[in-house]
Amino acid sequence: MTLTKYIVVEKKNEVYLKVEAEPSIKRDLSEYFSFEMPGFKFTPQYRSRVWDGKIRLFQYASGHIYVG
Repeated sequence: MTLTKYIVVEKKNEVYLKVEAEPSIKRDLSEYFSFEMPGFKFTPQYRSRVWDGKIRLFQYASGHIYVG
């Protein structure tokens, strides 16, 4: 049995690309294109456990990622 996974990338505008893929691929892209903000442990959002301190360049729900 062969599983076929696909990724479709198209230009939405001058700022974003639209990525259509399976949820597992989108999850991997979201993790790969994220980083921790310097000093995130001192922000009120992190201390109140609203935010995990990561800045994500790929938006999982909409499938948008910055071009630049």
